[in-house]
Amino acid sequence: MTQVYTDKGPTASWTGSIVATVGVVLGLALVLAAVAGRCDSIVRRPTVSINSYPPGATVYVDGKLQLHKKTPARLRLTNGEYNIELRLPLYPPLARHVVVNVHKIVENYDFAFQVPLHVATQPESAEVIWDDMDLGMTPLDSVEVDAKPDPMPIVLRHSGFTDRPLRGSLNLSTGASTGGAFLDVRSDTTSGRLRWVVDGVFYTICSLSVTPRDGQIALDGRALVLSDGAVTCSLGYGEHRVTAGRGGFQSQSASVNVNCGQELVRKFRLVREVAVHVFDSVPEPDVEVSSAAITVDGQTVSEGAPFRLPPGDYELSIGANGFESALESMVVTTTSPSSYTVYLRRGPPSLRVYVASGLGDPLVSVQVWARSSYGEETDLNRTGTDGSLETSLSEGSYEFATQSQSDTAKVWGSATFEVKWPRAEVLLTRGAP
Repeated sequence: MTQVYTDKGPTASWTGSIVATVGVVLGLALVLAAVAGRCDSIVRRPTVSINSYPPGATVYVDGKLQLHKKTPARLRLTNGEYNIELRLPLYPPLARHVVVNVHKIVENYDFAFQVPLHVATQPESAEVIWDDMDLGMTPLDSVEVDAKPDPMPIVLRHSGFTDRPLRGSLNLSTGASTGGAFLDVRSDTTSGRLRWVVDGVFYTICSLSVTPRDGQIALDGRALVLSDGAVTCSLGYGEHRVTAGRGGFQSQSASVNVNCGQELVRKFRLVREVAVHVFDSVPEPDVEVSSAAITVDGQTVSEGAPFRLPPGDYELSIGANGFESALESMVVTTTSPSSYTVYLRRGPPSLRVYVASGLGDPLVSVQVWARSSYGEETDLNRTGTDGSLETSLSEGSYEFATQSQSDTAKVWGSATFEVKWPRAEVLLTRGAP
């Protein structure tokens, strides 16, 4: 059997269902399109990140204050062009025209405020290179530079210290700075506004040593650590005081003036106070020979008086009238005594013989002999123009003889003379008065 569909039968029912379904689908599509468009506008609305150095600046966009926004700040701006201005107390304001790109999710803008830079050096007139820019010569006190967040290098050069430039850097974002013993790089905010301060002292290398090797050296009152009596250190521009010392030795001080980069060498030979005492070897108790002449390696010193010698080996030469000369060795060490004693052996007594006439006139060119109590004769030489002669003779009793040019033989006197140390004088008279 054949079924026929009419407007009031199954055919009409099916058509209504189809139309309803299409309507629902179209409605859902419109809703989804609206939601997608809204989401698209949300996702594509860029975030603008604004940073300043130093931080803490208020933010203005097209002249309008952004409440509760201080750098570092994040703003949500739509696609377009804007004028962004930053204001920070005590600093000139900063402004920039920016274009916000809808295709970028986050855009970053960094602002660097101008801050003063103070640079001082010893000595002055040093060239200042800051972040690869030549800023001039020290002292600098009114230069404005950008407060960048990256480490900014500084180099100081001086014509007198060409081999030793000073180098450092300052990182504002972290507050970290680099310098050294002779370069101080730091930030200063005591006035409320950030200021960079750089103090440099040019320097040289100095080698110091002391003898004896176990001595000590102090630089400007600070003890140095030595290796075998020596140390190499850096000295800043200006005058320094170096002192060397050791127990039992005379301390020494010297002024060291650093005015250029040329290396310096200072050697200290510490000295001990020593004294040489000279005694007569014969009498008891000891009798000091105060008239002794003493030389130490050619340096004349006084008997018994302290004098200074560095450690070492020395030769002493001692002499005195009436004594035999002596040569002695002396060693000065860290433990040697401060007093040296020398005994001199007595020499033969000095003797002066006068020969005169009976009237007391000096007789010239008269030969003189002496004969000891043992019968030993000694030729003493001839008298000079004053009728006398100088010689030396052992202690004892002597007879004397004379012979002038007109005499045919020696003429012995009847008197006996005693010759005693240290000196004797004999008067011989020829002929009746």
